[in-house]
This record gives sequence, structure tokens and C-alpha cells, in this order.
Amino acid sequence: MGDSDEHKHILGSLTDCVRKMYETRQEHGDVKIKIGKSEKKFKAHSFILRSRSKVFSSMLDEEDRMTFKDINEDTFKQFLE
Repeated sequence: MGDSDEHKHILGSLTDCVRKMYETRQEHGDVKIKIGKSEKKFKAHSFILRSRSKVFSSMLDEEDRMTFKDINEDTFKQFLE
């Protein structure tokens, strides 16, 4: 097995790593977000939010906590997925 194959085996694919970040966001997320009128709390990884949205990327330059009262919880969950 070549060096690159060996490292891929040890680390997994980039897709696997990002999926693991998504799955562990509640334990290890570095951004706190409140969604909807009930202010349901979510945690997320800034890396994922920044890669999904230029708006989030700009917002994360300012702070690591956000509140969005006009977003549906299910819609936000779909965005994270």
C-alpha cells in the first residue's frame, strides 16, 4: 500500500471526516445557534457553516452565537445536513 493509500485508510475520506463533524456537532460544535420562536438551541461547526453559506461566514467573523427567530427548526436542520 502506498503512502497516500495508507493515510486515507487511517484518516478516512474527507466526506467521512465532515460527516463525523456533523454527527458530533452537539458535543463538539463551536457555534451556538438559537432557532425559531422557541429558541431551540443548536450547536454547529463553524467550518461547516462557513462552507455552506457566505452569509454565515461573514456573521461568524463577528461572533460565535446567533439567534434566528424567523427560521423553522426543520428547515435549519435540513440546511445543516
